[in-house]
Amino acid sequence: MIVMIYALIWGHFTFFFKSKRFDHILNLFQPDYLERVEILSYLLSEHEHSLDVDILARIIPVFTEDESPKNLKYILNRAAIKSAMENNGCISMKIIESVMVEMDMGPEIKRATEDKDYDKMVAYHEAGHTLVCYYSKYTWPVFKVTIIRRGQAEGVTSWLPDKDNCVHSKNYYL
Repeated sequence: MIVMIYALIWGHFTFFFKSKRFDHILNLFQPDYLERVEILSYLLSEHEHSLDVDILARIIPVFTEDESPKNLKYILNRAAIKSAMENNGCISMKIIESVMVEMDMGPEIKRATEDKDYDKMVAYHEAGHTLVCYYSKYTWPVFKVTIIRRGQAEGVTSWLPDKDNCVHSKNYYL
């Protein structure tokens, strides 16, 4: 009898297969950009959409740590449900972004009272991140800037990576 035990080790899914002892290990790594394009193309064939799959495959790692095929399907299913709730038969990039931001940072938090001065300070803060990114030679381009409060974040500036890269140069960090 084969029993599968799932373990998350070093950010990779590892499956141990046991017949009499743990002697077989199979590592399944997260899909890279080209694999995400292929998976998303397949998954989107089930839905009506107005998405650019290449751009979608690039932005998914920005919002999600786990880009497994199961999570990609979950994102698309939530987007399909959200578009149906909005009486829109087509999944758009705006809906995908809202689903991913909600998954990453939580739902939008409404304030009881509006404080224009506080919003202005948050906007200046996020503008600072944007300017540093714009004038820095080694950073990725800015993808999205918001001052909408979500979870612990008062505002967020997101970057869009050029490629899948978990190793950076000293200049990038400086």
